[in-house]
Amino acid sequence: MMTRFRYYCIHNISIFIYVISLFFHLYNITAIWECTVAHGIFIPRLMPLAGINIVLFLMNLSFVSTYIKRNKLVVYTVYSVSTAVYCTAYIFITRMDPLLESVMIAQIAMTYMLTNNSKVPRHYYRIMNTLFVLVIIFIELASLTYCKTPYAIEHQYMQLYHLSFGCTILTSLLCILVAAGYSSFILYRTRLQEERAEASTNYLANHDPLTHLMNRRRISDILAACEKKRQTEGINYAFCIFDIDNFKRINDVYGHDCGDFILHELTHRIRLALPDKIKIGRWGGEEFLIIYPSCTENTIFELDAVRASISAAPYIYNGEPIIVTATFGISSSRNLPTPDAVLTDADRRLLEGKTNGKNRLVVSELF
Repeated sequence: MMTRFRYYCIHNISIFIYVISLFFHLYNITAIWECTVAHGIFIPRLMPLAGINIVLFLMNLSFVSTYIKRNKLVVYTVYSVSTAVYCTAYIFITRMDPLLESVMIAQIAMTYMLTNNSKVPRHYYRIMNTLFVLVIIFIELASLTYCKTPYAIEHQYMQLYHLSFGCTILTSLLCILVAAGYSSFILYRTRLQEERAEASTNYLANHDPLTHLMNRRRISDILAACEKKRQTEGINYAFCIFDIDNFKRINDVYGHDCGDFILHELTHRIRLALPDKIKIGRWGGEEFLIIYPSCTENTIFELDAVRASISAAPYIYNGEPIIVTATFGISSSRNLPTPDAVLTDADRRLLEGKTNGKNRLVVSELF
C-alpha cells in the first residue's frame, strides 16, 4: 500500500512543479509590493510587471486546481510558456537580470523529466527545449547589451533585484531537485524491473511451470553440490525416485486437466510433508526425485510417512474423489561412487516396487 502511495506521489510529482510556479509569481508580486506600495514609492515601470505576475499567477492557479481533469501536457506547456514570457518581460521592463537563465535551465531538466515516456512525442521535447535555449540566449544577450550590473542599479530597484535574485535561485534549485529526485526514482524503478525480470527468467529456467518444483537443470546442480560435499566433508546423501501409480489411467479416464491437477496437488502435499532442507524436483512426466543432502537411518521412516501422506486422503476433482498412490525407490552414496550410480540404483528399486505391487517404498541393499 505504501509503495503504491509513493509511486502515485512521484508519478504525479509534476503538480509540485506548478505549485513552485505559483510560489514564484506570488513571491515576485510580493517583491514589487515591497519595493513600491509598502515604501510609498510609486514606480510606474513595475506596474506592467506586477500585472503580468498577477495574470500568470491566476492562470496557473486555475490549471493547478483542475490538474487532475486536464491533460498534463497542456498544463505543462502553459506553465513553461508563461515562465518564458515572464523572464523575457522582466528583462525588458526592469533592465535587470537576477540570474533568470537558471530558471530556463531548470525548465530543460523538468521537460526531460515530465516528457520522458513513450506517450509524449519526441518533437514536443525538442520544441520546448528549443524555446528555452532561445530564451537563455536572449537573456544572455540582453544582459550584455542593456541590462545593468548589480552595482549600477538604482537604489529604488536594488531591493527588487535582491528579492528577485533570491526567488530565482530558490525556484531553480527546487525544480532541479524535483527533476533529480524523479530521475532517481525512474532509474530505481527500471533497475527493480530488470532485477525482477532476471529473477523471473532464472526461476523459469530452473523450475517446472506446472508443479513449481526444480527441473532437471536445477537438479543437476544440486546433485553436483551433494557429491562435492561428500568428497570434502564425508556427508553421504540419498536419492529417492518415486512414480505416481497408474497415472496414464487417470489421464485416460479423467482427462489431462485432471492429470495436471493431481500432479500439482500431490507435489504440494509432499512438499508440506518434507522438511525444508529436503529438495524435491520433477524428474520427468509423473516421476519425481527427492534429494536428501544427508541421510540417516530415520530417513527411511520419514520417507515412508511421505508415501503414506499421498494416499491419506482422496483428491477431489470436479466433485469426484480420486485415490492416488505412488511407488518409491531409494538409494544412497554410502556404497556407490557417483550421483549417477545412486540414481541408477534408486531407479532399479522403483522398478522393483512397480513390479511387486506398487504403493510401496523399496530400499536398496546398498543404502
